[in-house]
Amino acid sequence: MRRLRQTMLALTVSGLMLAIAGCANLANGLLQMQPRDVVALASTAKHAVMPISLEEEEQIGQEAAAVLLGASKPVDDPELQRYVNRVGLWIALHSDRPDLPWHFAVLNDNDIDAYAAPGGYVFVTKGLLLRLHSEAELAGVLGHEITHVVRKHHLKAIR
Repeated sequence: MRRLRQTMLALTVSGLMLAIAGCANLANGLLQMQPRDVVALASTAKHAVMPISLEEEEQIGQEAAAVLLGASKPVDDPELQRYVNRVGLWIALHSDRPDLPWHFAVLNDNDIDAYAAPGGYVFVTKGLLLRLHSEAELAGVLGHEITHVVRKHHLKAIR
């Protein structure tokens, strides 16, 4: 049982690295997989049918967030970070999973993208923020990413 959980966690983290590339980049990552990688992933995935606990989901999210933050640091603007957290938290608290420890951050990246990770982690890039025209647009982006977390899209995709 423990080995199965470890395999499931490894699969989840591996698959999450593909999925966390963001909505716009997910298809690219999947298209670049080698056939042997797809076969290996499918072989392992058939064992990943057990539900993941909230604690495991949060751990996966923490690991994914660490990878993202290792690739792109947060914008050094505490006021902007607080603002995005306030907007995001307001939306998340009205979702079907208000109990998650939600975290929001603006990454210092000029790409136009947003990311979500299990356990309540949501990131938007500086490039995306610069293209938005209103708080409503920010709320729309954050709501989209929050929905990925609430509906457990990353975890279901890995299964």
